[in-house]
Amino acid sequence: MWHIPSLINKGDNMERYLLGFDVGTQSAKGIIVDLEGKVIAEASISYSIQRPQAGWAEHSPEKDYWETFTDICRVMLSDSGINPKLIQAIGIDALVPTMMAVDEQGNPLRNAMLFVDNRAIKQLEEANTILENQISLEKVVPKILWFKENEPELYDRTRYFTLPHSYLVAKLTGQVMIDVDTANVYGEIFNCETNEWIEEACEALGIDVAKLPPVGPMNQVAGYTDLRAKEAGLPAGIPVIVGTGDSYASLVGYGAIHRGDMMIYLGTAGTQIMCKKELFDVMGGIHISDEGRTVDWKANLIACGQGLEWLRKILLGNQYQYDDLNDEASKLPIGSQKLITLPHYLGIRTPTPNALAKGGIFGLDLVHTPIHLYRSLLEGLSFGMKQGMDAIEDPVCRIVVTGGGAKSELWCQILSDCLGRPVQSVAEGGAALGIAYIAGIAVGLFSDFDVLERDWIRVGPQIEPDPAATREYEKFYQIYLSLNEAIEPFYTALYEA
Repeated sequence: MWHIPSLINKGDNMERYLLGFDVGTQSAKGIIVDLEGKVIAEASISYSIQRPQAGWAEHSPEKDYWETFTDICRVMLSDSGINPKLIQAIGIDALVPTMMAVDEQGNPLRNAMLFVDNRAIKQLEEANTILENQISLEKVVPKILWFKENEPELYDRTRYFTLPHSYLVAKLTGQVMIDVDTANVYGEIFNCETNEWIEEACEALGIDVAKLPPVGPMNQVAGYTDLRAKEAGLPAGIPVIVGTGDSYASLVGYGAIHRGDMMIYLGTAGTQIMCKKELFDVMGGIHISDEGRTVDWKANLIACGQGLEWLRKILLGNQYQYDDLNDEASKLPIGSQKLITLPHYLGIRTPTPNALAKGGIFGLDLVHTPIHLYRSLLEGLSFGMKQGMDAIEDPVCRIVVTGGGAKSELWCQILSDCLGRPVQSVAEGGAALGIAYIAGIAVGLFSDFDVLERDWIRVGPQIEPDPAATREYEKFYQIYLSLNEAIEPFYTALYEA
């Protein structure tokens, strides 16, 4: 766990605060911030994805979500010395889609099945013969069907199929509710016009609609902290909002909130989201899942940070730190001396979903070193982002690069050169900050995003593309596209072998 010391005088009871909490794929982060955007305390805890079988990806809800939340809150309250009764509201966001099954008491019946879990391929194929619109493997529906087929006794005991942020809200308040946008990514079983579950679709799939939770706007107060919140050092009576997935919270927390703003997130997964509407206007309805109208979700690279960690720890024997890799890789030529990596280690989500896809490294020569492999993976991930950029028809006004990968000047420069566009990092921000601000809106402390832009978001330097490098990358990008096309027929053969 890491944390920062208090930035205010201990015992200061004149301030009001907001608490934001972000549940990520490999870590969770909490933040306490005052109404002027000053970070009073923050803390983070890392955890691992459990992979009990090939293709599986799980978290322990009790340990990774609830215990992490309580530990982080206690550290932040201790570091800051604030009176927790001065916390005006709590907002929680989390990775989605993720399937959780809880019983009547809200206790998890099994580990959470993450969006990168690929076990339900057969169930996905079956669902797509029933549903009018095709869905992809990260959705909740195929995982529910797998759960029902393989763990029927636990399915029968399930009261609700929920998600990490909703699970934490229920632990704090006793109220089970998910937000409209998250309901819309379960997988074609939610009507976003009426904000109701589609009983006919659920019946056709064999899913008990009574096991699906109540739905409300993300910025609605779901309930108030009760006695269980004492485990986190929090008093009863603090408003807790419904919350949402981490993408919307990240866009807000990094200030990518206007039409034409694009966020490239380089985290466990790599995502590229462009705003087609003002985000404030869609807060209470569907937002991230309203693809093509509210946002363009043009890249979703599942094994982004995961792929880099695999390379660094497993393939390279944990002998390098990222600073060393970046320093050495910056000395290599564009194209990593003619080495091209297809970063599809956990399948492909965009531009065309293929759960059977696998990674590849093409062009290996005896001249290549571990540093070549590292730079080639950075370039391959950047080519995946370029695929998304090339498919966007609307004007892109601004590109913000966020997540852990944004700390790499080399990677940001590669991205800028590949895209042929300036990119800008954000010095501070993130999903926890964004969901804290949204919680402030929910309880009437803010009426729009003006204070967020003026006081809360601190923009970093802008990186300009090198036109010569952009031209050079275009050659390798075309080879990357050709390799993707050429290898695609072999994914099924490898799966069936």
